[in-house]
Amino acid sequence: MNTREVLKEMTLAAKGSLGDKWPEMKSYTESELKKLAETMSMIQKLSASDAITKKQAKLLLDIQKNTARTVMLTVEGMGLMAVEKTLDNAFAVVKTPINTLLGWKLL
Repeated sequence: MNTREVLKEMTLAAKGSLGDKWPEMKSYTESELKKLAETMSMIQKLSASDAITKKQAKLLLDIQKNTARTVMLTVEGMGLMAVEKTLDNAFAVVKTPINTLLGWKLL
């Protein structure tokens, strides 16, 4: 998995989703998306060596998603729906390649 490419795609989707809020949210969003991309890369490596179950992988990603959501919600004026839409759009652009690489549905 090319973590940089995944991060790039997720960031572009998030930027489009956030619109004029992007300048204010950029540092938070990029930081959290980087952690999410790294988590998915780690899951891919662990899954390839049978060191993690699908259930554990999904829980690990959920923990990181919840952390990203919480961090992004700390920005004044960011509502839950906007944050959820941003994260959903970021995951949508990498869903197929990630799931294909894993051979099972993570996203």
